[in-house]
Amino acid sequence: MIRQNPSNGSQFLGCSHYPSCNQTFKNVEILSDSMLCPGCQSGFVIKRNGRFGDFLGCTNYPGCKNTITLK
Repeated sequence: MIRQNPSNGSQFLGCSHYPSCNQTFKNVEILSDSMLCPGCQSGFVIKRNGRFGDFLGCTNYPGCKNTITLK
């Protein structure tokens, strides 16, 4: 579910089972365009930017370093 940080107003995704689960994601767009990470099968791939340009990376980084190159 979408939650809001009270200190700075930014939005994030937080597990609906909080406080038993404290998993959060900074990228709210996961809700509209979700793709399960083919590497770890537990994170989602999101668009990121690196030194070689845009790519898709896992939300479980650095635990999962799976990436997908964008052309």
